[in-house]
Amino acid sequence: MENKRYGFDLSESLRMAIRQSGLNPNQLQNATGVLSDTIARFLREEQSLRLEAADKLAAFLGVRVVIPDRTERRPTVLQAKDYINAVIEAWNVEFPKATIPPTGGHFVTLRKFCDGEKIQSLFKRRGNVPEIQVGVVLDSSSAAQNQQAAKAYRERLSADIEAGRIENVPTASGNNVGLLHRIPITADTPLGDLAKQVIAEARHILSRLGKI
Repeated sequence: MENKRYGFDLSESLRMAIRQSGLNPNQLQNATGVLSDTIARFLREEQSLRLEAADKLAAFLGVRVVIPDRTERRPTVLQAKDYINAVIEAWNVEFPKATIPPTGGHFVTLRKFCDGEKIQSLFKRRGNVPEIQVGVVLDSSSAAQNQQAAKAYRERLSADIEAGRIENVPTASGNNVGLLHRIPITADTPLGDLAKQVIAEARHILSRLGKI
């Protein structure tokens, strides 16, 4: 089989290789000696493989595990303030009257409409991928009030929600509502370019809401 390189998650790498091979569990049993029932249950994520079975499948399918370089630079929560402060700097240039001060935190309120209704930019992680989120955050002390306000905001942002540009994003508190656009980031993403994307998206959302 063709030699393939996958990430450090061996189980997921093997499942991917099995599916891409086009071979069924019986064919793989004949080729490797690993029982077809074991392979079938493994594909359904009902059981893991013993190391010996995994080695046989990996050898036959040409899977090589690649251990990531732990010295690789990746954006971390400790760097959140750098990303958010870049957004603040760009926002203050775009809107000179804003004068939002720098922060040591992982989010910033860019525009406040009323109590518990605002436009925010936040540094978050989605799995292992860090991202900047920007959009409407409804975080009053009343969950009912937040849900009621969300109806009006969803109506105004309906075109973007339907297009997948804006998503309902879970917040730290189950009482809050986030209607946010996600921008994945890497260590190579220039802060200035990222901030411009955030500002452009914030302006787009504000225009949809009729707030600018």
